[in-house]
Amino acid sequence: MFDGAGSELEQELFRKTRYRGGVIVKIARTGAIIILLLMILSSGCGGPGKDNRAEKNQVSNEKQKSESIESTVSTPTVARDPNRALLASRESKTNILGLMRKITFEGAFDSAGHEVTLNDVRSFVSVSQLRPFSISDGPYSGSWAYSAHDSLSGGRLFVFYTQASSGEYQAAGCMFVGKTLRFRDFDTFVKGSSTLVDVERVDPATKINFFDCDAATPNYYVQNISIAVFSPEYRCYSAHVTRDGIVDIAYKKERQNFVVGDIYETPDDRVASINPKDWP
Repeated sequence: MFDGAGSELEQELFRKTRYRGGVIVKIARTGAIIILLLMILSSGCGGPGKDNRAEKNQVSNEKQKSESIESTVSTPTVARDPNRALLASRESKTNILGLMRKITFEGAFDSAGHEVTLNDVRSFVSVSQLRPFSISDGPYSGSWAYSAHDSLSGGRLFVFYTQASSGEYQAAGCMFVGKTLRFRDFDTFVKGSSTLVDVERVDPATKINFFDCDAATPNYYVQNISIAVFSPEYRCYSAHVTRDGIVDIAYKKERQNFVVGDIYETPDDRVASINPKDWP
């Protein structure tokens, strides 16, 4: 240890060394205090910060749930701009088929005979937009609207609605379209020769719009067209939605094949009212 004796140079070195050591100690102490304060702050604020974030997330989730609930009961937007395509929801094939079994082409009544409302439709698919139209005369005269729903496996479902005096929309039929077709696309089929397989090549929606009167629960649509249009000898039918109207095809069962029988082409004012931009 330096006891104060020695040359001036040694004394000067001792003073500088002691001074620098003191500074180092002070810096070390100051650093330790700062680190300690940061640890206290982080431990003291971290918990509440996490709680605040959790509360914000919970509020956000509740808001989203609320908005979701509101969207299921609110009146859909009415699309009136003919230059813009109708917003089509994207739905699973299961939901599409479930809805078609409920309202079909013409029938819009549940098993208890009650009319199917817009809220009933929403139990199967999302309805955010409707396109209104009117028919001046004929069997479908009145005010109408339709919504569009794309199947994730391909094709588009149009659901048609009439509006009650109360303002509530009620389902009045639906049509599944595989692709945009015309009457002339079915001119190549030959009665007694063409088969269901040939029809499926033209219209990809044939399998969905194929009905069997011998099924355990015949479709409402089948019950109507089998009486009003086709001969009783035909037990199977397919319906095809085109820009020109509806094509109904009857089939005879021959061994393992369904052979094309009668073909009927019927204009439909509802189909004619579908905006060209809304076809698939």
